[in-house]
Formats: sequence, C-alpha cells, structure tokens
Amino acid sequence: MIFRQSIRSDIEIEATSDRLWQTLSDLEQYRHWNRSTRFNTAPKAGKVQLMLVKLGVLWLPVPVLIQHCNARQGLRWIGGIPGLITGSHYFQPQAIDQNRTRLAHGEDFSGLLVPGLLPLLSRSLSTLYDTINSDIKAYCERARL
Repeated sequence: MIFRQSIRSDIEIEATSDRLWQTLSDLEQYRHWNRSTRFNTAPKAGKVQLMLVKLGVLWLPVPVLIQHCNARQGLRWIGGIPGLITGSHYFQPQAIDQNRTRLAHGEDFSGLLVPGLLPLLSRSLSTLYDTINSDIKAYCERARL
C-alpha cells in the first residue's frame, strides 16, 4: 500500500507571471531569495540534478529529477527513496491579471513512511514553504521598483 499526502502554500505576488517565472526558473540565483535550497545549474526537464537543502547549519546534497520546467506547467522536481518516501516539489505560477500572479507552492509525498514521517514534518514544512513564498514575493516585488 502506498500512502499519499500533500502540503501546499499559496501567495499572491504583485509581479507579472513572466517576472515570477524568470525568478523561479533561474536556479543559480536562488541564493538571493531562497534560504533553504540551492541549485548549481539551470534546470533541464528529464535530468537528475544535485540540490542542496539546508538542515540547521549544514547543507545536504540531494539528487532530484527535474520533472518539468516551463512557464505553463511551472517547476517540479522529485526526490527521495522510491517506495519508502518521495516528494514531488512544485512551484506553479498563475497570472491573476497583468501585474499580479498567484504562486502555488507545495509538495506531494508518497510512500510507506508517509504516515509516520509527515505528521512530524508537516508543521515545519508548511512554515518553510510560507517563508519561501514570502521571500520570493519580496524579491519579485522589490524588482518592480
């Protein structure tokens, strides 16, 4: 039996969907607005890339498969230990109007360990995703000035 659970955080950003997409798809620039995740190369759908995730003061290397990276579908990658626990992480921008964009940001988890691990992690992950959303909002809105 495979268990599934999702975490999602949405935010409205005063920026065009193009501006938000440029920020999301430029993984080399994440250090300017994302305090917990780093990539060293531009995303390429179908490629495994090394992501660095900050845990406390340490940066842990995690291989992830970029599932898609385009303005229409957004950015999604998957990582973990298949069968035990995997997470499919996503950023999906959606234009509200010409100058505002809604960002859906979250992760879909699956695997045998989900019922035991996710209750322990869901509060901290939700807080983390909210923080990332606030940081990307500030970054994109600052760029408008």
